[in-house]
Amino acid sequence: VSEVFHPISLAQTPTPYVLYVGERRGYKNFKLLLAAMEFLPDLELHCVGGGDLRAEELAAAPASARHRIRHLGFVTEEALNECYNRALCLVYPSSYEGFGIPVAEAMRAGCPVVSTWCKAVLEVGGDALTVAADTDPRALADAVLRLTDVEYRNRVVSTGLEISRHF
Repeated sequence: VSEVFHPISLAQTPTPYVLYVGERRGYKNFKLLLAAMEFLPDLELHCVGGGDLRAEELAAAPASARHRIRHLGFVTEEALNECYNRALCLVYPSSYEGFGIPVAEAMRAGCPVVSTWCKAVLEVGGDALTVAADTDPRALADAVLRLTDVEYRNRVVSTGLEISRHF
């Protein structure tokens, strides 16, 4: 994981958001995250990479969430570090990964990670992850909302920083 990823001090983001990084098809379970957005009415979803949002992706999102989804395109590592630092969390609901680089990047930047039960992601993130059921949008949303508890958030950020030193 690049040394570019690290915690930085930033002013509060006007509208809080969850971050999604990477491809959005198939086993990445982006549709699960879209469905979870119905239960996160005060948050935006910012997506990095993966190409433009497709019409079928937006159509799969709950109507109440469509206006809260932003695609930032491909960004530099420096800009991605800032995204990680501003986000409430990275949501990485993939059901299969070889490793899960965004998980390690986010932890290194001090960004908490919400994931589902994916063996490789669990191995990378360990105790720093907030894990949700991989088929339940409400459970994914609840995992995101758990990070609004400052004490819990600080603990997983600290654990993530420690774990990410190995990468």
